[in-house]
Amino acid sequence: MTIHSYSHINSNGVCFNGKPLWQNTIGLSINDQLREIYNFFHLEYSKFTKMDALCKLAFLSTEVTLKNLPQLKLQYTDYECGVVLSNASSSLETDKAYWESTKQIPSPSLFVCTLPNIALAEICIRHKFKGENNFLISKQFNTKQLYSIVDSMLNFGNMRFALCGWVELLGNKFESMLLAVEKEYVSELSQKIPFNEKEIENIFNQ
Repeated sequence: MTIHSYSHINSNGVCFNGKPLWQNTIGLSINDQLREIYNFFHLEYSKFTKMDALCKLAFLSTEVTLKNLPQLKLQYTDYECGVVLSNASSSLETDKAYWESTKQIPSPSLFVCTLPNIALAEICIRHKFKGENNFLISKQFNTKQLYSIVDSMLNFGNMRFALCGWVELLGNKFESMLLAVEKEYVSELSQKIPFNEKEIENIFNQ
């Protein structure tokens, strides 16, 4: 298994394969930062403005990680592509906002995002990933768990490609690290980094 590409997004900025692509403007709110990233990469997706912050972070992280997706998709069918995400806070940020809205008129737009699986759905709909998908909750990034699940997906199932990693957002803090993993090395654009626990940990800590 090979890590094709990876990304980091946090309050400092955006990195792709370890290289900085965008630096955050100090003083912006999380939503403003996410909008700045969206504009910087000239993305066009009408549903973006309707997403909650966790969905936006997952969406943007995916777009950065899969910059070479058109070439990759030539290699795989929709049913060979899966997604595994994880975080510590689930959808708690939106849960709190929805709870506040119930004091007046409950917000349906917030309610539909009170499950982290909505972030998965946005990614799968956008990129037509129709394979296995999971959203895991753990106190901290769990390298062993992530590796085990993706390894099982790619080596004991029908998947040949997986998007996986960490997407955490709570309060004024946010952080994502996503990996695009291929079962076999099929793309010249691949980083050729072996997918194992050591490399996952190294990338997460960059």
